[in-house]
Amino acid sequence: MSLFVLPKLLRPRTDLMSKAIIHDSKIMNIITTTLSNTQNDYLVGNPEWDNGTRSDVVLEAKSSVLNLPPIIIEIQHTVNRLFMKRVINCSLEAFNRHKLDPIVLIICTDTLSDSVAKDVKTSDIPACYDFPSTGWACNCLIVCKRRVLEYTDTMPLNPFIALTLFLTSRELTKNCSLYPDDPTIQYMYTLASHLHQNRLGDQHITDILAQVLDTQDHECTKILELIDQNLSSKTVAKAIKNLQSQNRAMKRK
Repeated sequence: MSLFVLPKLLRPRTDLMSKAIIHDSKIMNIITTTLSNTQNDYLVGNPEWDNGTRSDVVLEAKSSVLNLPPIIIEIQHTVNRLFMKRVINCSLEAFNRHKLDPIVLIICTDTLSDSVAKDVKTSDIPACYDFPSTGWACNCLIVCKRRVLEYTDTMPLNPFIALTLFLTSRELTKNCSLYPDDPTIQYMYTLASHLHQNRLGDQHITDILAQVLDTQDHECTKILELIDQNLSSKTVAKAIKNLQSQNRAMKRK
């Protein structure tokens, strides 16, 4: 039984965790298998659009020869009319870039507003609703927790169901999940744990670099003060050598 607890910033339903999970190649294959019936043909694309807007995650074909539509993935707390207008805008930008209408997957982590819900229909893709997308996308799929739970009767869970269940969950540990023995759920919590450890390592490196920069800034200020005081070149040279010595010491750490 794992005792690892995800920190609040990296819990399921947060943008940071969701994006990191989706960037994993195995998770990407779960998505592309479900949405476009293909594996290992997509990579993480540029989410920044030419008009200055951005999407959460964009998956694009590894080669234009494959003629596969880009997949736009949005993780959104509240899906309402205003948000859907932004999605449509990003989809048109995706068409301008790829010359193919995108597939849009929206992960609704909390509230599907009535103004949007009244227009959706049940989709052939499990856990999803279809939102009208004629003229701006191949199809627009909306996932919400209520819809996901309709597909959780069979074990092991369909990998896409397990993924969407994780992304719409509040659970901070695998053991709090309703399906702790499901292999896909286990994989995602393990992946989340590794992401957390990597983030701690990155923060440690950032802290060291900040310390180095602060020290160098302080020493450079001292050297400039020595120059302003018209002290001898030997004194200035000694200060520079002291800075060089500190740099070498930091390299050895």
